[in-house]
Amino acid sequence: MIFREGIWNTTTRKIADEAGISLATIHYYFANKDELLVAVYEEMVSSIRNASTEDFAAPGTLAERIEGVVDRTWQFSDAARSEP
Repeated sequence: MIFREGIWNTTTRKIADEAGISLATIHYYFANKDELLVAVYEEMVSSIRNASTEDFAAPGTLAERIEGVVDRTWQFSDAARSEP
């Protein structure tokens, strides 16, 4: 949703509706939208870092490995934009 609608158009209410949970549940875990967005960002970076670590360890030149990390990051962002 965040990628699809943008940060400014995403609300905790819309996130709750899309996730099929109550708004109160979101606010139980996150004080506000900013805190939720930071958690989403941290999870995103962690996922990319874990996948990139595997890519970077693969045989190849430094340039090829860096290109793999950049490609993985782009694929992650592109997939997130495509989610319903």
